[in-house]
Amino acid sequence: MEHFFVQEVLLSSTDSSSDDDLEVRGPMGKLKLPRVEEFIEKVVDSYTDEEFRNNFRMNRRTFSAVLTLIAVKISTQDMDVGRHTIPAKAQLLIALWYFATPDSYRSICGRFNIGKATGLRTVRRVANALFDISPTIIKWPTGDERERVIEQFQLKGFPSTIGAIDGTHIPIPQPKDHGLSYINRHNFSSIILQAVCDHNMKFTDCYVGEVGSSHDSRVLKKSTVWRRIIAKSEEDFPNNVHIIGDKAYPCLPQLQTPYKDNGRLTVAQKKLQFSAVKSPLNH
Repeated sequence: MEHFFVQEVLLSSTDSSSDDDLEVRGPMGKLKLPRVEEFIEKVVDSYTDEEFRNNFRMNRRTFSAVLTLIAVKISTQDMDVGRHTIPAKAQLLIALWYFATPDSYRSICGRFNIGKATGLRTVRRVANALFDISPTIIKWPTGDERERVIEQFQLKGFPSTIGAIDGTHIPIPQPKDHGLSYINRHNFSSIILQAVCDHNMKFTDCYVGEVGSSHDSRVLKKSTVWRRIIAKSEEDFPNNVHIIGDKAYPCLPQLQTPYKDNGRLTVAQKKLQFSAVKSPLNH
């Protein structure tokens, strides 16, 4: 989790002690961009549940739960002395909009009627708060929870399974240093996020920050999941349970991958191949 917000750091400029006006340079010199008044009150609060989820990538119930967990951490009353105080709800909405959309800081700040420096501080503050609470949310299943996860995977056709592992690419602007190493096989710059999820696609382990050109198996061997695997701990993998992954990963007692198709697979083996294609991380 130590690299969880690498993209935000890469995109951020030097912080400013003052709130810059939103400006663009035109033929007549600098022009101030108009700001949207009461965007949250007049627009966001009137969103349907589907519109809210589409824009913020979570439903209102989840948003309220996250806000409850981080509200104290992002309160600006004591942090930004002498500056305009932004309610915790607005800060979380601003940060989620930034995380969930390709909008620039300039666009987001105009939409939420704040200065660019304030927007930058807000996103960083929320990112740090989410990082702080992540160990209480992203947890390897244990006890009764582990048994429930195993049972649910069994119902999906995966016996003795406690998770599914896969990776994805997070697009970023190409860094100046070692930029080519960030170019992935899809020919764009990225960092890699590796995650293990349960049957409901809830993350139970997360590792992010390796350069986009890295192979999935290399990322695995630098992550906490690999340390769990080589430790062969009964606490992490009791009674021969395992996680499942695709062919990019090594096949191990604690990590089961599809059969290699040599043209002689049995019906049962082919069925497992098809089931693997439909694993939770592919949806």
